[in-house]
Amino acid sequence: TTNSMLLHTPSTWNAAYDILLKRPVNVTGSHHLHWTADMHGAGSGALRVNTNASIIVSSASVSEVTLAGYDMEIEAPVNLLDADVYVENSASGLSNMSLGESTGSGLHLTDAEIDFIDTTGNLRFGGKTTERITVNGISYNGKPHMIRLQATESVNASIYFLGNASFSQPFLELLARNDIRAEADITSGGLTTITADSDCNFNGDLWVTNTSSVKTLDKILRIHAQDIHLDGKLASGIEATTVFTCPNHVIDLGGSGTTGGDLTIDRVEMNYFQAANMTISVGHGNVRVTEMNAFDTANLQVFMINSTGT
Repeated sequence: TTNSMLLHTPSTWNAAYDILLKRPVNVTGSHHLHWTADMHGAGSGALRVNTNASIIVSSASVSEVTLAGYDMEIEAPVNLLDADVYVENSASGLSNMSLGESTGSGLHLTDAEIDFIDTTGNLRFGGKTTERITVNGISYNGKPHMIRLQATESVNASIYFLGNASFSQPFLELLARNDIRAEADITSGGLTTITADSDCNFNGDLWVTNTSSVKTLDKILRIHAQDIHLDGKLASGIEATTVFTCPNHVIDLGGSGTTGGDLTIDRVEMNYFQAANMTISVGHGNVRVTEMNAFDTANLQVFMINSTGT
């Protein structure tokens, strides 16, 4: 049927299995809209918006929308005005999320399905119930103010890029308790913050392989990690790049990278940074510089070290 349904918020829907929308839903009211399929975390149950349906928020007072399930199928527009939107795994334990091409079980959204989701607020994929996010070929040009990919379920929660990813939003944030690994190109049109080891437990590195790069198209790049492993470029163009680690850690710069620091950037890795200026920073920790010369920082106009240790 093409008849629509009017839904007044705040509203919470929970289902043990599927939530299936077959007609348009017009959302008004205020506060929140929370829809969760697979509410018991049994590992089955999807939030499904079929081709004859849609979700349209018409009230600017709807400030928060949560869409959750073991899996998700979005086949029609989900226009959420300026609400902050959270796309989450149901709490099924060690949950996976794949964006773009499918990489296995768990919540999967294709590039086309992601394009159906839009807001001028913030848009987050994943969260505290997400163990791993795998991005495998997406190009998102929606209107959110910020995109966040978050994997923080356990100390092993990680984010992997296996296919190229492109984001045009003003802000991009990648957040994981463990590793963030780029095995393909990541291109951002906004200020980009990459945070591995978000809980500062000495467990979470940034990896950029020789088949990949991270580029911010002349926007600021901020990197936080336990360690960094570079075989590909980190480029912020005419803007700044800042690399920092948790308090009380040791940063080693230069040489062959075998001096035993927590975060180590050797001479070869220094050449992969391209920025107007670059700052290395640690609070209440030490920065140790061994063998370096001007050629190691040739792709940087200004290079600064900021440490409140020694």
